[in-house]
Amino acid sequence: MDIYSVANQMKLERKTIFDLPLRVTFYGRVSTTREEQENSIENQISYFTDLIKNNPNWTYVEGYVDRIRGEQAANREEFMRMIEDGKNGEFDLILTKEVSRFARNTIDSLTYTRDLLRCGVGVFFQNDNICTIDTDSELRLTIMSSIAADEVRKLSERVRWGHKRSIEKGAVMGNSRIFGYDKDDCKLVINEPEAEMVRFIFETYSTGDYSTRKIEDMLFNKGYRGRNGTRIHHNTISGIIQNPKYKGYYCGNKVKIVDYRTKEQRFLPEEEWIMYKDETGEVVPAIVDEDLWERCNQIFAERSAAIKSRERSFKDRSIFTGKIWCASHMRPYWRTSYSNSRSKGQSIYQWICSEKKRFGAKSCTSIAIMEDELYTMISEYFKDIAENVEEYVNDFIKIYNRVIRLRLLKEKSTMSRQELTKRKTNVINSLIYM
Repeated sequence: MDIYSVANQMKLERKTIFDLPLRVTFYGRVSTTREEQENSIENQISYFTDLIKNNPNWTYVEGYVDRIRGEQAANREEFMRMIEDGKNGEFDLILTKEVSRFARNTIDSLTYTRDLLRCGVGVFFQNDNICTIDTDSELRLTIMSSIAADEVRKLSERVRWGHKRSIEKGAVMGNSRIFGYDKDDCKLVINEPEAEMVRFIFETYSTGDYSTRKIEDMLFNKGYRGRNGTRIHHNTISGIIQNPKYKGYYCGNKVKIVDYRTKEQRFLPEEEWIMYKDETGEVVPAIVDEDLWERCNQIFAERSAAIKSRERSFKDRSIFTGKIWCASHMRPYWRTSYSNSRSKGQSIYQWICSEKKRFGAKSCTSIAIMEDELYTMISEYFKDIAENVEEYVNDFIKIYNRVIRLRLLKEKSTMSRQELTKRKTNVINSLIYM
């Protein structure tokens, strides 16, 4: 569709989008759980389907519906599919209920509507009476998008305030994916089959004879699996050992959302946590006794301190350590491992931007690199140079010697006469006593 000729036609002939021969689709999305009950997404689908099909000038194109909440447009699968279809010329016009359904921040609203306009696709926000084909629509769209974004900010503040009050009252927040417990009405209830696994972890680790990696293998051999049916990773086991809930302690306020727009989270320092022993056991019943928990955490702390005291090169023996860097953050990639049903219990290694690993997927747009793919790339490279390997080695030796000479010259220029004499003496003595 030639968007500019349509806009001129609407102005000169005083027509609306309802009078034009267009291929029309719609976008629907739920806003809150309450609305999903009272004004369901099915009502939106039915309304827009009838509206389009009952207009003789329009050709109906199957609509797009996201049945999940989400302020970030990129997180909505159907929305992103609609944008791609629009760019591919599948339709001319999108109907949607209001600006806040399309996007709840100004940048997303303007970015996606502009992208669609460039491809000849308009968007009509029915409740706000804004059609992006109109030349004056962007000002009104900016205002309405800003209002929608501010509503998100207010909602985020209300939710955070409510979470804080709930934590102060001792309600267990967060998800219910915690081994050994089921969550019921903001309280934890012991799940006995899983609690047996948790006790096994603590009892085994407390002997000091087994690492978390070894316990990972033991759990796998015993038939224990994660919630998704996969191997229980040693990092998960480390988290279980350090979680004070297992000794019957309430622990909250560990994480804070620092930006409601990006949902970026920061782990708070331990002194800011709200933690105390649940004496009644009604909210956080203990799975292991406090002495066992403390003994395990003492062992864990000692081992952690020992690992941190080593050089990084000894911790991670991979040849790729320190050689892969993220172009977005100029941070090194870290090596991580996981396993799934296909790997049959064997670890699969991949490399991820350290910024992304520390602060979550949304903090960096870089992709993970599989270690086996890196080895394949290097193997192919060495196959190419195999015929001239001696030439490459000689070039390397020349460069190496040049760097060493330059380094020695630099050191010599910065040494005092006394230091230089001392170094010469040490070299001569070492040669005499060899």
